[in-house]
Amino acid sequence: MNPDILSENKVIITAAITGGIHGKPMNPNIPEQPEEQAQDALDCYNAGASVLHLHVRGADGLNTPDLNIYNKALKLIGEKSPIIRQIGNGIGAYMDKDGNVRIATLEERLGLLTISPQAEMHTINAGTFEFRTKYGSATFENPLWFNEKYVDGLNEQGIGIEVEVYDLSHVANMLELADKGILKTPIHFSFVMGIMGGIPADPKHIMTFLSE
Repeated sequence: MNPDILSENKVIITAAITGGIHGKPMNPNIPEQPEEQAQDALDCYNAGASVLHLHVRGADGLNTPDLNIYNKALKLIGEKSPIIRQIGNGIGAYMDKDGNVRIATLEERLGLLTISPQAEMHTINAGTFEFRTKYGSATFENPLWFNEKYVDGLNEQGIGIEVEVYDLSHVANMLELADKGILKTPIHFSFVMGIMGGIPADPKHIMTFLSE
């Protein structure tokens, strides 16, 4: 796998309008509710983006595994623009009914396979690691069996896949799935660098990724 980084072919721009951590306290322009996300999706499409990476928020502005909100957001985005909708399958941390901060469970994340209307793409996170931020840290679980099950579910529905890798071992994990015939090639990799607990953001590490 030796991509041509000097290619003059067209590029695909992915807009991540609502991530898994920051909200309006960080930037009031971050779209949290489905109506805001649909408008931002249209604005990004008109500016040249082809793919919209999406996490959803509850009315309180916090990440949520609530499939009803996913359904609403995807419906409104699809009605407003033809941009490719891509679900981030990590969901993110959120507050439970007792006020405790929780990490989305693997079961809750598997529930994303039942969104209706379904997105055209999902991400998978290629390995387990300690996801650390200045707000705290947690073990971000992405065992190989879970990714096999998730990819099987996406394949059954003909949904596209972007693989998010946070460390070099994660590339090896995905190549293993490809060798098993579970993950289809060519693999669409996204190198997520600079997250504490993952690989640091450094050009030399990009070249290492590309050499795998």
